[in-house]
Amino acid sequence: MSDNDSSDCDERPVRCISGQATKRLCHKKQKFREDWTRMECFKKWLNPVKEDVMKAYCSFCKIQMISELSTIKKHANTSRHKLNFKSMTGSKSIISTFPKIDETAIRKNNAVKVAEIKLCGFLSEHNISFLAVDHLSQLLKECFSLVEVFKNSESANEGATAQKLYTEVIKSFKDEKVCLKNVIGFASDGCNTMMGAWNSVASRFLEDFPGVMIQKCICHSLALCASEACKVLPRRCEDLARDVYNFFKSSCKRYAQLKEFQDFCTVEPHHLLRPCQTRWLSLEMVVCRILEQWQPLKMYFTLHRFDERVTSGEHIYN
Repeated sequence: MSDNDSSDCDERPVRCISGQATKRLCHKKQKFREDWTRMECFKKWLNPVKEDVMKAYCSFCKIQMISELSTIKKHANTSRHKLNFKSMTGSKSIISTFPKIDETAIRKNNAVKVAEIKLCGFLSEHNISFLAVDHLSQLLKECFSLVEVFKNSESANEGATAQKLYTEVIKSFKDEKVCLKNVIGFASDGCNTMMGAWNSVASRFLEDFPGVMIQKCICHSLALCASEACKVLPRRCEDLARDVYNFFKSSCKRYAQLKEFQDFCTVEPHHLLRPCQTRWLSLEMVVCRILEQWQPLKMYFTLHRFDERVTSGEHIYN
């Protein structure tokens, strides 16, 4: 037998039957098999030895052994290995102690931070003026995504009843995966469909979400109060504001002539404003603008009321 054969084989004495002479049988050594590392009972701790294919390595006990399946099984049943196996598999890794990173939550938090910075910059730039609301609404559209309740014309054509509006709002919550338990309040303008006592969107919220806070639009309420209070004033005041705007709105020539009087009186060349029913409390800004331009307007109508011979001009002057 050659040296190579003797290294791969172990000769073991075997006694024959009926007093025959004993002979030695060759036991072939077994190389490490990668299939063992995929077995459920071995995969956590059994590894090959790179320098010796005839050896196996236990990562729990830090020892090498002959790469025979019977030897590996015997090692797995030893008390030392069982103790090490229990201590190693029962302990948690360092990574598992840290909370799992939620990428979605991080993106939302970053979006909120960006929105807050933009909003603070806006308030600082405009000096927190109430007249800056028009610009603020455009900024908020860029910072926050709005959910469109009526996404198609068919749904909108079904009408804007309280039941339809409420159904569409709840449906939009579910589509956006908003938990209905988070509903704590409802705010809207004060029309009967939205805020009526019995058959409205607000009454349905109160029925399905007991304790929900209902808030009418303060601006709408103030506009209604102001509109009701203005009824005791003479109507000619509001008519004058409308007539002055209508007199200049379609004539560039008249605006150019008015600008000459504005320059003469050292008044800012502002355009006149239009009273708008759908724009709450807009009449105040209209009146303030007329008072600002009162002297140029008075001089304009004094000079041109006879030149143009327009009835509206004479009516305004009188």
